Amino acid sequence: MKNKAKFAHYLNHIVKEFGYRLNDLLKACQRGPQSKPERPTWERFDINYGYSAFVSLIQGFKDILSVLSDEAMHWSSFASIKHMTFIKNSRNALTHDGHPIIDMWINGHYYMARDIIRFDQRGGEVLITAPVKDIATVCLEFSIEFLSTIKDLIKPLAAKPEIRSFLYSSDDFKEMFKHPAHREVPEEIIRKIDAMKNKRLPNQPNPIKETIERLDLLIDFSTKELSKINTH
Repeated sequence: MKNKAKFAHYLNHIVKEFGYRLNDLLKACQRGPQSKPERPTWERFDINYGYSAFVSLIQGFKDILSVLSDEAMHWSSFASIKHMTFIKNSRNALTHDGHPIIDMWINGHYYMARDIIRFDQRGGEVLITAPVKDIATVCLEFSIEFLSTIKDLIKPLAAKPEIRSFLYSSDDFKEMFKHPAHREVPEEIIRKIDAMKNKRLPNQPNPIKETIERLDLLIDFSTKELSKINTH
């Protein structure tokens, strides 16, 4: 469970990054292409960079949840989530092939302009069907369902006292202070660190509870942003 407590903090971190990447992606969608005369109009690198960073996080969620749930999580574990097949396949195209799949800007929105075929590690063809909806809408609809699923998966862990812990232990801090960047560590700090060892401090954070609260905020944010797009 000690290992799970660490991974509960890691989950909280990756949820924060998910919010950062989603917001960054939406800003790129609102900004649109920054074309220059010497630059071909089909080059939309900034949106593809943002999208690649966004979808690459899903692998991290799968790995962390596998530790927390004691059950191996696969892409198929999230198969029922809206747009998951597209998210998975487009992530593979970007991660393994470097394929900038978002290649059309029209009427104020970014799109994947056409279906593409890529080859998996076994040489098999994989068809990536272009969504009818714009990329911002796809990512927001995906986010609402994906984050809601994560919330449901981790809810049972929130009540477990063993999950409560600080991210760093006293031993972690002592190792940090061994870094050569620290020229001198005050003795008072060392004494405080030693006092922490083997002592369960009161009011230890509950990273699962914090993550659920953050998930609620992100779901609410995504819902509102989606509503803005649908009203235009």
